[in-house]
Amino acid sequence: FNFLNSSDPYHAYYQHRLAEFSAQNQSSTQQPGHPALLESAPHAPSATGSNNVATTEKPDVSAQFRPVRKVLDPPEAEQYTVRLPEGITGEELDIIKLTAQFVARNGKSFLTGLTSREINNPQFHFLKPTHSMFTFFTSLADAYSKVLMPPKGLTEKLEKSVSDMTTVHERCENRLEWERCQEQARKKAEDEIEQERIQMAMIDWHD
Repeated sequence: FNFLNSSDPYHAYYQHRLAEFSAQNQSSTQQPGHPALLESAPHAPSATGSNNVATTEKPDVSAQFRPVRKVLDPPEAEQYTVRLPEGITGEELDIIKLTAQFVARNGKSFLTGLTSREINNPQFHFLKPTHSMFTFFTSLADAYSKVLMPPKGLTEKLEKSVSDMTTVHERCENRLEWERCQEQARKKAEDEIEQERIQMAMIDWHD
């Protein structure tokens, strides 16, 4: 019964259901099937007899549960999420991840020695800046480095987030909505470019 507390997240829903139940009971007692209630009820003044009687409208209880459109703020940049490149095999992923972990732990000197030692090994060609997997490897190494040596103030921020899960939930929702809006905007731009290409193709340039 924690929902009875005003601080519980389900307390608002409990109040909403309570108001609906009270409204249903009130309407059922005023139905014409109860003559005793009809006799004891006072007669309402006619609408034509007085123009000064103000009709009271019931407040819309469900209004507080309607979603409010809010302005989305750009979320923080992802520091620990690295997207997998297309076409990477399981063996390549294991080698790159393990190498990135050693580089994050041992530093750039280890990377320099490994690059010179395995320069002719095809399994370590991703260490070359011209390789297609080099960006993925460096992103992994940077992410592992931030895990091993977190930035200043990050630990305090995480400890504060643990005690306030509502804020964490709001940040997750904001990021989800932001990414959804970005995807919709990207798709809209692509559709506009495609429509423009189709219209240009329909023009008879030899006319």
